[in-house]
Amino acid sequence: MKVNELYIELTRRCNLKCAHCFYGDAQNADMSRETLEQIFQVYKDMDWLVAGGGEPFLNFDGVKIIIQNIMKQKIKVNNFFLATNGCCENMDKDEVIDLLLPLQNCNHTKFYLKLSDTIYHRACKSELEAEIYQSFKSKLDKYNIQYIEIKQDTEFINEGKAKANRIQPQSEQQGNFDDPNEIAACGIRDKVFKITCEGNIVAGCGHSYENAQRFIVAVLNKYELNPVQTKRSSGMKSVLPPPPSLDKMRSHSEWNEVE
Repeated sequence: MKVNELYIELTRRCNLKCAHCFYGDAQNADMSRETLEQIFQVYKDMDWLVAGGGEPFLNFDGVKIIIQNIMKQKIKVNNFFLATNGCCENMDKDEVIDLLLPLQNCNHTKFYLKLSDTIYHRACKSELEAEIYQSFKSKLDKYNIQYIEIKQDTEFINEGKAKANRIQPQSEQQGNFDDPNEIAACGIRDKVFKITCEGNIVAGCGHSYENAQRFIVAVLNKYELNPVQTKRSSGMKSVLPPPPSLDKMRSHSEWNEVE
């Protein structure tokens, strides 16, 4: 199956407690090897593959499985995006460098590494985590591994802790996404999906952990895809349900609960 963007939630664990995190509070949950293998049995062609969390390097084996699949061309990925806070105390920097180096010269996939060092990240880093971050950047520079360092958030999603803490964009140039129904509608329209730790396929990738449950469109299990049966999708034969009317999707009442 081909999609424009697939976001893989490798973990819900995180070493930071950022006040603006739209996911909400961290949870002790990792994506299993079995779920990752099932993902790549179904999704073999994607324009963008995003590996995130939580903090993805807290599930290092998961990151490794994704990169191995890309390098061996078991899946077709035009762009691979990995987002990290770069300051995990248990992160083996040499092991991470060895894992990322082959992606630098990969001809079939463009690699993007994003490091976040915004005011919200800096505010909750310990002195040790701040030192680890700088040391990690130095390692990347030493081995000429390119990365994008985010110093100012350009988008705010009004969910999770951002909503609870009433955090607003710092300037008019920054986006602010308030409607989870709109995020899901755009996901369906643009073929952007997120696969959660548990193996749920969610429309759109800008939902809090809590809200994501409202927008599940299908479920992965070890052996086959079982589409979620709702009043709208009952009897469907495709892996993902057909897009409902975008106008109807704007209303939360139009999203039927999973039976």
